[in-house]
Amino acid sequence: SICGSIDAFLEDPSRLRLGRPNSNFDWMRRVSPQEAKACRDKMLQWAESDKKPSGKGSIGEWIFKPSVARRGAVNEPLEARDLVSAKTPGAAQRNWRIPTEFPCCPSSGEERPISAYLNNLTPGAIFSRNKISTSVVLDAAVTDDDQAVLVICDRPEKDAIKPWTVATVTIEGSLFVHTSLGTFFSEEGAKKEFCLARGHQWTGDDTIDNYC
Repeated sequence: SICGSIDAFLEDPSRLRLGRPNSNFDWMRRVSPQEAKACRDKMLQWAESDKKPSGKGSIGEWIFKPSVARRGAVNEPLEARDLVSAKTPGAAQRNWRIPTEFPCCPSSGEERPISAYLNNLTPGAIFSRNKISTSVVLDAAVTDDDQAVLVICDRPEKDAIKPWTVATVTIEGSLFVHTSLGTFFSEEGAKKEFCLARGHQWTGDDTIDNYC
């Protein structure tokens, strides 16, 4: 074979470029160990489930992104996952150092908590607020497995260096856990992360956030 083995391919997918050009290989490039693991995990899941990948069956940059489930594995103990108590009752946060209020967070006891949260995330609503910044909803969506809400926001502060944010909300135990997936220089960069975090293929161009 061109690569010699599956492990060699996963270590460096760009090896395939040494062979004959093929548009099906355009997504392949040199990857980090974390990206290789994400790619391998997704391919093994598809092999076991006989499901086609998202994005009309084509593979793209999203293949190297950990899924939302991987980013906040439910089976890990809460104390081992860097959770911070939020200002909102029943809420916690990860990758979010400053205690934050989440005004759209539903109260506990909702029969369908993920759907209830999504319904509250209307464009223009305040998603998060703390002593440093406020994030306003641009768009929100539920993941394909209905296990998480993804939300893309902007921060109206004039001095915000990275004014766009992406976050996910999952249910862990009895908590709504809000995990920051990053801040971005450009709206397109945030939209790309939002798309990839949903497990979908990004069809747009690279953004400044790819290089900063």
